[in-house]
Amino acid sequence: MGPIRQFEVEGRTDRGSSPEVAIGPEAYVDAAEGALFLRIHAKTLMRLARGGQVPAYSISEGTRRHWRFLISELDKWMKTKVHSSAHPVRPRPADGRRK
Repeated sequence: MGPIRQFEVEGRTDRGSSPEVAIGPEAYVDAAEGALFLRIHAKTLMRLARGGQVPAYSISEGTRRHWRFLISELDKWMKTKVHSSAHPVRPRPADGRRK
């Protein structure tokens, strides 16, 4: 099941319908699918996982690790990173020039 279909099953449909009930436990995804969900590069997600900055699970022993992620945890993590009090972007002047 591809990443887009998986998000639909978990209730994230783009049709505006009510969320569907997921069947069984949530599936773990690899860095590529997790990065696709967050809209960042997979290497950036791996760096964050190695640094312990993002919720991730190492599934191997030794020096080379394979990381897996839960989309629901990545979603919660991203929501904590949103700064609603940040300075809003100034609108561009009508003439299109910056000051």
